[in-house]
Amino acid sequence: MAGWFPELADAKARSGTFSVIDVHRSRIEPMLTSNTVATVHQRLRDEHGLAVGITSFWAYVRSEFGEETDRDKVTVL
Repeated sequence: MAGWFPELADAKARSGTFSVIDVHRSRIEPMLTSNTVATVHQRLRDEHGLAVGITSFWAYVRSEFGEETDRDKVTVL
């Protein structure tokens, strides 16, 4: 599929929100070191007018900063 329809295989190419979020990349990266993804989304929304939903934001963060999203997972002992 990726050979015939590369735009379907790449999440960035088929998403209208990735480019909107990517404008804030320089803010997102340092914020993820001390905040959860939900908090980063809320701060960008409130302080910088980011107009995308949390699900789209999560998809962007997972795609661009995969290792940072692992911090938010619950550890079951």
